[in-house]
Amino acid sequence: RLFLVYWFVGNFFIYSWAAEKMPWLMIHMTMPMMLLAALGLQPAASYVLAWVRARRQSAVPIDTPASQAASEQVPTRKRRTGLVTGGAFATVAIAFLLLLPTLQNMREVTYVHAADGPHEMMVYVQTTTDINIVMAKVAELDQKVTGGKHQLRIGVTDDATWPYSWYLRDYPNVCWGFPDGCTATASSIPVIITGNDKLFSIANQYAPSSGDGPYTFHEYRMRTWWDEGYKPPPCVVTATNTCKGEAMWGGVGPLLWLSYGDTLPPHATFNADLAMQHIWQWWWERRPFGSTAGSYDMGLFIRKDLGVTP
Repeated sequence: RLFLVYWFVGNFFIYSWAAEKMPWLMIHMTMPMMLLAALGLQPAASYVLAWVRARRQSAVPIDTPASQAASEQVPTRKRRTGLVTGGAFATVAIAFLLLLPTLQNMREVTYVHAADGPHEMMVYVQTTTDINIVMAKVAELDQKVTGGKHQLRIGVTDDATWPYSWYLRDYPNVCWGFPDGCTATASSIPVIITGNDKLFSIANQYAPSSGDGPYTFHEYRMRTWWDEGYKPPPCVVTATNTCKGEAMWGGVGPLLWLSYGDTLPPHATFNADLAMQHIWQWWWERRPFGSTAGSYDMGLFIRKDLGVTP
């Protein structure tokens, strides 16, 4: 037990102090917490089960050894037994009530908002399900061009290498680092996938807005993330403060963000009622606190003559 306390307190301090605060790191804090909770809940649960069995057998449960109980006065023993019984039942009841929002959170993060960074702070940043749409288009093209043999030629720019190095692992004819990686065939490659960094340069070259290019393209969201308006406001350079070593970007601060999200009213101050309302709405419905627009986009380009819309 003492080691679990040391483990939890140490991890809580270290991960609160460390700069890298990501949701997947909370497992280091929750693991010893769960073991401590189990140790704390076990006596109460065992007592309640014993009490129920004794009731079913028409016996009165006693929480003290027989020799000690015999030497105590009956009213004291009854009072102590009542307190222990009430405490055990209260502990089990509280644990059960806390289980309900826990199960709700498990359902939301696993089934309702899986891979949904803007709505789920346990995800924070994640590849979106738009990847599935792009891969379905690639599979359709591969079926049309190579009979589904995974021999389709695909161009992937440097900024889209991840996650497509995984999703295209069964396609051997991928030109990584497009177009420099395959200059001889770059102009005729059937499909091109780009990240946001090179999206517009590739679009201007292969699918210009005039519409006379050889490709058509569609923009998708590659990654989305949890709103960061909770971060402290950015440092403002003044005559007396050069902001050296300070963040020049940020949010509105945690308290104002909980109250109003990213858009603050004039002279905004912390509003506890609004903050509690927004916390509950997120906790139970996953209604976001701030913006859901944060994303890193990607582009899918398909040659016009292949008859598949990107």
